[in-house]
Amino acid sequence: MCAAAEAARAKYGRAAQFLLVVLPVKATEEYREVKRVSDVVLGVPSQVVTGKAARIGRQNNQDRAGGPVYCANLALKINSKLGGVNVSLSHGPRYLPVLGGARAAPFMILGADVTHPTGPSCKPGVKEPSVAAVVASLDQTLGRWASRVLLQAGRQEVITGMGGATKELLLEFYRANRGAKPQRLVMYRDGVGEAQFEQALAEEFVAMRKACTDLQEDYRPAITFVIVQKRHNTRLLPSDSSAADRKGNVVPGTVVDRGITNSATFDFYLNSHAGVLGTNKPAHYHVLVDEIGFGADGMQLLTYWLCYLYQRTTKSVSYCPPAYYADRAAYRGRQLLIASASAATTTPSAEGADAWFAGIHKDLTNVLYFM
Repeated sequence: MCAAAEAARAKYGRAAQFLLVVLPVKATEEYREVKRVSDVVLGVPSQVVTGKAARIGRQNNQDRAGGPVYCANLALKINSKLGGVNVSLSHGPRYLPVLGGARAAPFMILGADVTHPTGPSCKPGVKEPSVAAVVASLDQTLGRWASRVLLQAGRQEVITGMGGATKELLLEFYRANRGAKPQRLVMYRDGVGEAQFEQALAEEFVAMRKACTDLQEDYRPAITFVIVQKRHNTRLLPSDSSAADRKGNVVPGTVVDRGITNSATFDFYLNSHAGVLGTNKPAHYHVLVDEIGFGADGMQLLTYWLCYLYQRTTKSVSYCPPAYYADRAAYRGRQLLIASASAATTTPSAEGADAWFAGIHKDLTNVLYFM
């Protein structure tokens, strides 16, 4: 891959903008190495396809692989990796009173998640780090996103680098919006258990606030901090057929914020997608801080609308894209960490993750390279 990229530079006088890699089958180790070279070494977005899925070299017209749906989905992924926008908020916040309407102050939506070592990495004496990711929107139509991937102590859920990541993402927002500062920040934090809510507020929320004042002493945007939970056993069932879709699930947009929720807190269940198979699992949202003042209806409506803005699909997804993007970015970071460790086994001087994991290439941090 490096040789091919260098050959392209020599022939065309500039660096390659995209790498399309065709593999016979999707082998995990080969896939990780492709992503390590593209995301860490070269800083060029890549797309892996397999011969079977792309129907390369196949003459059987009855084979449905590589058909229009596959190609359309592939195009969505490639476009987003190149910095293109597949779906966005029509007219920005103009028709969204929940965001303040046409003359509203700028806003930024963020997402965050952490992935932890699994399998052999969990054995006593093995100190593999956890991988955290923070993402943020760069425009008012929510089509462009930036991300930061961070390493931290293994099995630690609270993101220790939240302040630094927030500060960097705010600076990216300034540069993308001619120096305008977002006056409202909405954070969707994925994967925090209820026992850690207070710790997340005490450390991550406070770190976000400090990141703002570090940039400018009197800069104090309103922050709404929401926890997104997917790991629960709650299911929503329609009370009658008129409230069900064709699969027998509750229709997208169904919200439950009483009865099965905590009467003392601000939380709700949202079924935001149409299920393909089986019973849908709604996402559970806990609003820990609402300085913006959305209220229940506003928060639920904003969250539901966001679920239609996931760049890899033309339909709504099961939980809000900021958290979804952070989940994917953290997972990609985990795969790159594993690949970097494998590549570093021949380097005697490699000691610890910071020594052999260079991080995401700077040319990719403002595009959805992990899609």
